Amino acid sequence: ATLEPELYHRSAGLFRDRPPASQAECQLTDADVAAAGGWASLLGERQRCLCVPVPHETGWLRSELAQRDRLEESELASLCAGLSVADSEVSDGAGKPTQAKKARLAGDGVHSWNGDSVELLVYADECGLKVHDLVETIAILSVGPVPSSDAPDDENTEQQQDPDAPPPPSVFRLHSLSHRRLANQVLGSFVPAASGLLEAEDKQPEEEQQDDPQWSFLRNALLGVFTDALHGDSLAAEYLLLHLISAVYLRGLDDPTPDDNSAVSAGLVAVGKLSLNLTCCRAQLVRHVARLLDLLVPRLCRLPLSLGCLNSGQLTPKLDCDTCRLRPGLLQMPAHTQLVLDETALEAGRLSETGLANVRALSRLVSRQAVEFDLQMYRKDFASDLRVLVVSEGKSVLPCDVLLPLEAKNFVSQAAAEKDFNLLLEKVTLDAPFLREARRYLAGAGQLAADSGAYEIGAEQQAWIEADFVRRRQAARSKENADEIINNSAGDDEAEGATAEDLALRLVLCRLLTISLGRRRPTRAIWDRVARMEAERKRRILMASKNAPA
Repeated sequence: ATLEPELYHRSAGLFRDRPPASQAECQLTDADVAAAGGWASLLGERQRCLCVPVPHETGWLRSELAQRDRLEESELASLCAGLSVADSEVSDGAGKPTQAKKARLAGDGVHSWNGDSVELLVYADECGLKVHDLVETIAILSVGPVPSSDAPDDENTEQQQDPDAPPPPSVFRLHSLSHRRLANQVLGSFVPAASGLLEAEDKQPEEEQQDDPQWSFLRNALLGVFTDALHGDSLAAEYLLLHLISAVYLRGLDDPTPDDNSAVSAGLVAVGKLSLNLTCCRAQLVRHVARLLDLLVPRLCRLPLSLGCLNSGQLTPKLDCDTCRLRPGLLQMPAHTQLVLDETALEAGRLSETGLANVRALSRLVSRQAVEFDLQMYRKDFASDLRVLVVSEGKSVLPCDVLLPLEAKNFVSQAAAEKDFNLLLEKVTLDAPFLREARRYLAGAGQLAADSGAYEIGAEQQAWIEADFVRRRQAARSKENADEIINNSAGDDEAEGATAEDLALRLVLCRLLTISLGRRRPTRAIWDRVARMEAERKRRILMASKNAPA
């Protein structure tokens, strides 16, 4: 039997990257099959994945990864110091490659990698990789020209020998020996001993339980930095911190009715996401927030939502039928990438068909954490997990989870704000220990938020959450029956959070706030704190709507 392109010989390790040129090629006899115990044990299926470099890595992460690579190369060189090297590969006694070998490694113009993509070949029945996954692999590099399956071998040989013929395209393949999915790229991100914290909380009464001291210190320090960057708005700083550690930990089906804009027959619900829309902001604040987050998060993409960007950009991938390859889209990013959408750049004008499609793609990303792939014959959603922060002057056109008008308490002028922010940024940049620990804190808290088992609600907590929700529902119905209008008078907080959507949001906020404090279970104080945050946020929304021009 002839080995097909996706099959390989388990014991001998034989494989082919293309169909054989003749039936006699890669032929296995019946005796070989019988000796191996049958086809199931003799042949395995090779999984192919197309991998690209990690996009939108911040400068500090690239520096850390480069430093780690140099350290690993130094350790590898010390381990290989006693090994002998073939004389044909060295130019002197120091074990350095010859100039010809260096040229082949660096690329001779024919087999040079352009940094676009490589094929990852996993020799296993299941590779465990999904779209948008980060993967780390130890592999053997295979570089060579792409063979033409249409032309016979003698014609390919003649073309290669012709000096005037253009160089054939190269294909880069990584034959994986071992690979793993990466939860995050932050080196040394720490997570408190979750099991130990849970055992301690079980043994102590609720009023005696304390937050993790190290996490509390870092959390308060980050809140102080965010408050200064947001012109003294401590509430916005609190929501921004919870947004930075949010992660999808559960997915399910929502509405079984088909969606008009997709071929998917059921809505996808992403539980745990917290998209944030900061309003009443200028373009200057967008730059400040992006520069600050660039020092803290491993991957960041700032996208100005101008008419030119929306009408000409390609946000979602699309299949190119001529090359049978996907043209990449900007929204193809690894999980937990920070996406800052700048709506202050949006001006009056008309959106083209491409612009409308891009707005729908952003809306789908914010509401469902899904990126739509256009495969020409049909469209398919692939799960994503991006932290979307929208900064705008008014309410965003995108359906964000949290709408928060900014209240600048210490804003004097743009010049003074620029000076104060530069001083803040210089102070944070010079404090290397704080930056290192803050990055580890955000990465560790985000890793916990993505773990469905890192947070628990006991029977006691569930009881007082349900009682609180029932009380608020009754207060809201009493107001409706009395034809009262919700205002800022005393007692109106009882009617807040009376809908199912409000309850779902409060549960997400309570979970993130609990995790940010280094806890496994919420307390009544944490739940009440979330209630006060939501009450203040809705008060701001009401005041902003009253002050908005007619």
